[in-house]
Amino acid sequence: MVRKNLFRDRNPWVRAGYVFTVGWFLVVLYVTGGDQNHPFFDTIFMVPLAVWIVGVLVAHLLRGRGTPEGPE
Repeated sequence: MVRKNLFRDRNPWVRAGYVFTVGWFLVVLYVTGGDQNHPFFDTIFMVPLAVWIVGVLVAHLLRGRGTPEGPE
């Protein structure tokens, strides 16, 4: 069984979400120096999660507008 490459089969926006998430983790780790008591460290999971939720909602809304009407 051949396993498909995850990044080749995904939408470019999903790939951008992955890059943003990893980038955000690296920025937070750089700014806080890995100190979990730093106030900025609290955003390490909240910001990417919020971006993914908003992205899913926007994709759902845009997908609903562009679909043709089905048979009645």
